[in-house]
Amino acid sequence: MSKREPDEVTGVETTGHEWDGIRELDNPLPRWWLYMFWAGVVVAAVY
Repeated sequence: MSKREPDEVTGVETTGHEWDGIRELDNPLPRWWLYMFWAGVVVAAVY
């Protein structure tokens, strides 16, 4: 079972996934990426 706990170095919460000693941080996507994604969805729907 995976535990969500803060990273010792950065203090950012992890997702609980670890592979070969590398932990995955739980960072949100950048705003520009989300805007481009939703713009692409709108363009695809209109097309």
